[in-house]
Amino acid sequence: MSEYRKDYIDELLTVYEEDLVESVRHLDQDRVARLAQAIYIFKTKDFDRILWRVEKRTQELSKELNP
Repeated sequence: MSEYRKDYIDELLTVYEEDLVESVRHLDQDRVARLAQAIYIFKTKDFDRILWRVEKRTQELSKELNP
């Protein structure tokens, strides 16, 4: 992971830290696990590839819902 990207992700998580902490109070066990997975993905070196796959699937679902 490049130092720039690591700094950017750390800054992003810091900016939203209070919102994340507050939202966790209202989440069930499954959603807490999903949030933890999302944060973990931000920290992986394959983040760009994973994000691309999520974006691609989002576009596919959008086309299915709005033909």
